[in-house]
Amino acid sequence: MPRIQHLVQSFGSGEWSPRLAGRVDLAKYSQAMECLHNYLVLPQGGVTRRPGTKFIEEVKTSTDGCVRLLRLEPSAASSYVLEFGCLYLRVYKNNARINYPGGAAFEVTTPYAIADVFGIHAIPSVDVLYLFHPDYQTRKLERYADDCWKLRAVPFAPPPSLEVGTRVNGEAQPSAVSGDGVTLTVFNCNAFQASDVGREVLFTGGCNAGARAGIASVTSAKVAVINVCTPFVNTNVTCAKLWKIIQSPLTGVTPAAHEQVGKSGVNLTADANAWRGGVTGYGVEGDCGKFVLLNGGCFEITAVTSATVAVSTIRGNATPATAAKAESGNWTLEEGLFSSCNGWAATGAFHDSRLYVAGSHRFAGSKSGDYENFAAGSVDDDGVLFALDSDVLEQIQWMRGGRKGFLIGTVSSEWEAIGSTDAPITASNIQVRKQTLHGSSRVPPVYAGPATIFVARGGRQLRELAFVFEIDGYQAPDLLLLAEHLTRRAAASGTDPTIIDLAYQQRPDPRLWAVRSDGVMLVCTYLRDQNIVAWSRVTTAGFFESVTAINHPTGDRDQVWVTVRRTINGATKRYVEYFDDTGSYYPTLNVDAAYVCTSSQAFKVFCGLSHLECATVQIVADGSVRPSTTVVGGNISFASPCATKVEVGLAYTSDLTTMRPEVPIGGMSSMPAKLSWVRIVIKLLDTLGMKLGTASGEEIVPFRTPADCMGFAPALFSGDKSIPHLGWDNAKVSVRQTEPLPSTVLAITGVLEIGGS
Repeated sequence: MPRIQHLVQSFGSGEWSPRLAGRVDLAKYSQAMECLHNYLVLPQGGVTRRPGTKFIEEVKTSTDGCVRLLRLEPSAASSYVLEFGCLYLRVYKNNARINYPGGAAFEVTTPYAIADVFGIHAIPSVDVLYLFHPDYQTRKLERYADDCWKLRAVPFAPPPSLEVGTRVNGEAQPSAVSGDGVTLTVFNCNAFQASDVGREVLFTGGCNAGARAGIASVTSAKVAVINVCTPFVNTNVTCAKLWKIIQSPLTGVTPAAHEQVGKSGVNLTADANAWRGGVTGYGVEGDCGKFVLLNGGCFEITAVTSATVAVSTIRGNATPATAAKAESGNWTLEEGLFSSCNGWAATGAFHDSRLYVAGSHRFAGSKSGDYENFAAGSVDDDGVLFALDSDVLEQIQWMRGGRKGFLIGTVSSEWEAIGSTDAPITASNIQVRKQTLHGSSRVPPVYAGPATIFVARGGRQLRELAFVFEIDGYQAPDLLLLAEHLTRRAAASGTDPTIIDLAYQQRPDPRLWAVRSDGVMLVCTYLRDQNIVAWSRVTTAGFFESVTAINHPTGDRDQVWVTVRRTINGATKRYVEYFDDTGSYYPTLNVDAAYVCTSSQAFKVFCGLSHLECATVQIVADGSVRPSTTVVGGNISFASPCATKVEVGLAYTSDLTTMRPEVPIGGMSSMPAKLSWVRIVIKLLDTLGMKLGTASGEEIVPFRTPADCMGFAPALFSGDKSIPHLGWDNAKVSVRQTEPLPSTVLAITGVLEIGGS
């Protein structure tokens, strides 16, 4: 039987889909793994055991549901992790929770229910975090000190607005389905005023949805004569709030003052009955809370004292010209684009000194350099308002700054908004062009170098939106194409897991971290310039629920934080933890939910483990692995010898399995042939304690030598370890690490024996 030398010198393709098991023709097949579990691919080609997690704190209430981690990094020296739970947030800095003097957790009250925290889009601006959610008014979180944060509704002044007309809280019935001189009668409320003549009524719901007519005259507050433009289906009564009077009242209006922005108590006097009462606030019947755009100025109506007088506050562009009378048709009554009635802004982004906010298919940009002022106008730095034009629903899911403009993800496609001829975006030159047709979920995307990584519609694909010079546009390939099984169900029953949270770690190695809905973490070593997209799976004794990445307190790397749901002593616990790659003894911590302590006095009893009560834990004491034990009363006891440096936490297993080797024989594939390793050699770096084998069996790799002193941990091993022939099988090599020790595999080589088919 022929023998041949075979070498796996890189694992840079990561874990591959089972659907690719026969694609030996692909160049990357030799670098692919059948299984890569709790190992991370190194940019240089090897794999290393993933770091363990350090326990920080239990969340406020573990039984409420999944909490969300967000971040704010005002500077390189100040990085904060924010725990968003049910109606609260907590703050972490320098690997610890911020507390009040006395030890109680510092908290900020929020309006967000636990079911809504994953719908928040957080857009940072130095010490401010703008928070967007379609069901909540936009808020901003402001940091004044480590233990002084304020959360308040954003006072957009003025907000982006539209001339939407007046919703009528009364039933309406036409006397005929078409023609001129039709009588429209309203029940239950006074709907019409003299200034409505010339406006139109539009039916938005019920069997007459789409009917439209111009108001020819007003007979009384409940009766108007209309000329039908789009016929009614029938003369049935249409329910309240399913029709409205569109456009603005048609009468002259004179402001009482122009003075400074913010001045209140300014009367707006109409020549005819024009104003309607109602409850203050956006989106309700009546004019309180609406905006009058007049002579280039903006007035927010705060009260209606009569049908001809409304009281207002000046919100924008107060000049002497603003106080002049505006004739009929030369002013507008507008409603905030985002409101309790219309839905709040769902997302936002900063670009070219503007804050852009979006909801539904519309987005708006602030005045340049004034993030909370959306006043429209004719000069270049005025606010921007735009609606996506498409033949399908374009509900905006996210926005991010891009190469020349900003990127928009909707439920059906991805867009780019730019200014003409490489100029900054203005209201007069904005161009919005569709780039790809994949569609997006609401999971906030992340920046990864020049690309924007987003979760596609359905939650099972992770796409890389990047500009391609050859086509002068964007493409969005699927980063999970070769590992599509990572978002497929493991069994015939159940549902496919989806990606629910996403983070990007830049240093020391660029990686994407994606939380699946079933609690598994997907990790991708991502170096597009080196054509490295290598996936692995990370699990723990529990379920990952949220992830974020911040600058490490040392400033030399990024730090990945997670929330984890665990079952401890029969109860559900949710912990805030972070992956710690700076262990006490070896380069990496190798247990989860760990508690680490160093003392000048030897430990006989190790305390501080109440978060692992009744759990079986692994122990590394003074660099040596001690027998696993159970936590009782928050403590573990040491048998002699005692220890001064201790790491204690939950075990996790790391597994690697190669693909079946492909060894061409006489120009033919070796797939039909039987294979056997005569000898397997594995090249290691800084490794201790592992098992090596094939499907036929595995052996413990010895690391302790006669030269090592008993009672002390052996030094980390770098070099080659081998095992002999284990029998005929598919020749897939497996590497397993179950001990709380580091493991880095650089290459696998050896001699293969090739048998018959």
